[in-house]
Amino acid sequence: MRMVDFYGSVTVGERGQIALPSKLRRELGIQAGDKILVTCGPEKKIIHLIKADMLAEMFDEWETLRKRIREKE
Repeated sequence: MRMVDFYGSVTVGERGQIALPSKLRRELGIQAGDKILVTCGPEKKIIHLIKADMLAEMFDEWETLRKRIREKE
């Protein structure tokens, strides 16, 4: 299993915009109008992009798991 997939590089335009590589958009199902959350690690060296709907799904899965754990206690 690879730790990181490299999709290319992007250039920041004058207005701070970037264009995501088409292969990345295809593989992640990113379409025009999708919300992308932008975060940065504490050392300010790595930018993270997270699809907002994927984050919501992760929270739902965590909540389901938390409930299952509580039921077993």
